[in-house]
Amino acid sequence: QYYYVALDPRSGNGKVIGGAQDNETTRNISGTGVDYEMVLSGDGCSVGLSNEISGNTYEYVSWQNGDLFRRNSSSPAHTGTFIRPSTATDGLFVTLFHLDPDNTQNIYHVGATALFRNTSASTATTLNWTEMTGVETGISAGGASAITAISSSRGTYNAATSSLFIGSDNGTLLRLDNPQNAAAATAPVDITGASFPFAYISSISVNPRNDDTVLVTFSNYSTQSIWWTGNANSATPTWQLVEGNLTLPSVRSSVIAVTNAGVEYFVG
Repeated sequence: QYYYVALDPRSGNGKVIGGAQDNETTRNISGTGVDYEMVLSGDGCSVGLSNEISGNTYEYVSWQNGDLFRRNSSSPAHTGTFIRPSTATDGLFVTLFHLDPDNTQNIYHVGATALFRNTSASTATTLNWTEMTGVETGISAGGASAITAISSSRGTYNAATSSLFIGSDNGTLLRLDNPQNAAAATAPVDITGASFPFAYISSISVNPRNDDTVLVTFSNYSTQSIWWTGNANSATPTWQLVEGNLTLPSVRSSVIAVTNAGVEYFVG
């Protein structure tokens, strides 16, 4: 059971990596659907793959309760550099971090309601993170006990337009503008929908072509689970319930993808 997977951001490269329950973190370099190999033990959790940086590519892998490692892609299996922020407390059992897939020096790590930022992931240590105290204040103010989902604007980073979207276990949704450069105490914008359920945000997906378009899912049973907005960067986005006849028991994941057919929406 894969909790999270990541695709190689390099054009034309089919590498994939995933963190699986009880079955470690595994990767497939060939992209052929065979030849998976284990790279880290423990419960595999969040994962990330970097662009080429000074001739190297990196794998960011995690195991339970917040532990985070960076691996050079050419390193032997079950080796890596421990880079969990030294002041981070245990967060979710299924460790949550987010490596910006288009700007892979930007990495964000979660410890319960705390969010940590590092803008040089390839040289991150346990000590050179910034704790985004403004985000923690915003999450805690809504009564949440954990950050449960993170997503970022797609494409080349732009200080004027790039944002980080942060969801919680009680339906609070925040937007942090210019997250790469924002001061630690910067207050995020609360963009929680007025009709959102008091429920666990399981995923946040951003349209790669337009980050005003965002899809948010909730994983609680018997709730209104799939919400969409076309003005996510406004002060008060307008959210629409779009689950239609998809009254699934529990919506766990989503993606807005650009395919040969155009922009398509997927939920799991």
